[in-house]
Amino acid sequence: SSPATAKVSKPRKTSDAKTRSVDKKKLNLRTVMKGLLEEENSAESFQQGHKNVLTLVEVLMKELQKLKNTVKKQTEEQSLLIEYVGSLHSLHQAQITNLCSQLSATEQNQCTLRTGIAEILAQCEKKKLYNQNTKQASFNETQIDNLAKLLENTKTSTYEPAPEFNELPGFRDWVIAHSDLLAKQQKAEDEDSIEENADEVEDVKVEEEEAPTAVEESDFDSELEHLNIKNTGLMPLEPRVNGYRIENGNLGYADPTEDEIEVFNGLIDSNNDIPYYQSFFFGKPHNNFIVEDPTQGIFFISTVGEGAPKELKKFGTIVRHEGGVVVCPRSRKKKITQNFQISPNATWKEIKDSGFSEALLDLEAKDLKIRHRNKFAVLYVKEGQNQNEMFSNTEGSEDWEEFLEFMGDKIALKGWKKYNGGLDTETGTTGDHSLYLQYSGIEIMYHVSTMIPVSDSDEQQVERKRHLGNDVVVLVFKEGKDSFSPAVIRSHFNSVFIVVQKYLNPDDEENTYYQLSVASREGVEPFPPFLPESPVFKKNKALRNFIVCKMINGERQTYQTNEFRTRLARARTGVMKNIAKDFVKK
Repeated sequence: SSPATAKVSKPRKTSDAKTRSVDKKKLNLRTVMKGLLEEENSAESFQQGHKNVLTLVEVLMKELQKLKNTVKKQTEEQSLLIEYVGSLHSLHQAQITNLCSQLSATEQNQCTLRTGIAEILAQCEKKKLYNQNTKQASFNETQIDNLAKLLENTKTSTYEPAPEFNELPGFRDWVIAHSDLLAKQQKAEDEDSIEENADEVEDVKVEEEEAPTAVEESDFDSELEHLNIKNTGLMPLEPRVNGYRIENGNLGYADPTEDEIEVFNGLIDSNNDIPYYQSFFFGKPHNNFIVEDPTQGIFFISTVGEGAPKELKKFGTIVRHEGGVVVCPRSRKKKITQNFQISPNATWKEIKDSGFSEALLDLEAKDLKIRHRNKFAVLYVKEGQNQNEMFSNTEGSEDWEEFLEFMGDKIALKGWKKYNGGLDTETGTTGDHSLYLQYSGIEIMYHVSTMIPVSDSDEQQVERKRHLGNDVVVLVFKEGKDSFSPAVIRSHFNSVFIVVQKYLNPDDEENTYYQLSVASREGVEPFPPFLPESPVFKKNKALRNFIVCKMINGERQTYQTNEFRTRLARARTGVMKNIAKDFVKK
């Protein structure tokens, strides 16, 4: 039994050894698997960490982009505010100048009153009618009448009324007016920003925030809007008319960009709208001279004194001659003679008589009155009409009435106290109503063809042509497909024709649109505002201002032609000779 037991025990020992070997191998395998699992977890952890880093970078890039957008927006707003303040400064300068002129007139009025009363009191004191110590006076009827007349004359003294200032634009409105420029600038800056971001970070998408809208759509009524249409199917003006320059946005109009034209509030030649003599010379120390040149005629020259303020010296010399008025920095006699080519042998006579200053003040007031008052013809033209038929229209379509309401205010002529443009305001011979408008302190009276009575016995309608035919600018409202030709109007004065025709916009039937074209005589130089390539505009206040500025500038540019300058010089020479005759002999 014991051997058996021994035999049996050996194999049991061998089996245990094998079991321990297998267990050891399992242990090693678990260690290896554990290590592999730990390595796998480490790799996953690294990948997750890498993803977290990328997410963090993306978040940081978004925040960085937002910060850049904020800085850029603040920079743009600061730049806009600087430009806005600059534009307001220009407007303030013009308004302050006009207010100074009104203040000067008021001071003159008060000075006249004080001087007159002082003279009467002095006379009364001589006659023992006034006691200087007791400040008591006993006037007889004559002195009382004189005082009453003086006060009445002072009350009825007429001075030029203060111009009606346009309300200064708010920052929001100003931004709207410059929206085209700002849009281009914004687009360029956005493109630069995209390129910079692409260089800095690749494969990182940053969501762009939608740019905030500056104004709501309903606020765009003050902005000039025109359609980008190559062919509207309409041709308000014939493309070529002998003796005329045609401006229709794309044909035959000279490019004015080479010669810079100074424009203020939409108007050219604005420097001559300022009453320099009334504002800065009259009632202040200065010298007045009458200069008679053997070839150029008479000059009236005013210069400020040596002790004038520094800022006044910039326009301290006013030279008036048959060609107009020139304001320049304060200069000595020699320099003025050279600049204006006055003969060295011409006599300079200084006029110290205060009456001459008042004559110069009156001359300036008349010049400004002419510049601040315009009369324009408004002609209604149906399809296929000749000149006589155009001037015989007694009523127009609904589109015509809508256009008249758009261009001005309908007023009753009888008893009208403001500028009447030569229309009858008493007996009604030129009709019961007309169209009137004020723009930037300028009064405009329209000569509307359908509002001036017609004569059944006069086929040529001479009464209507007497007004419309003597206007420099004619605003034509045309209907139908036939093109208008300014050659059909026979007038020596009509020099600029602005032709307007209604355009039916299929994409916006609720609003009214007008297509514009302009014809001006060849001697008239191009004048702003210039028509864009597609001159089809939405009807709003900005379009009316555009048309009004075009008419005013057209008339002013026409006055610079040789024909009109000769006429104006002839009339001005006569006025200056009459003034000189009264003071040279004294």
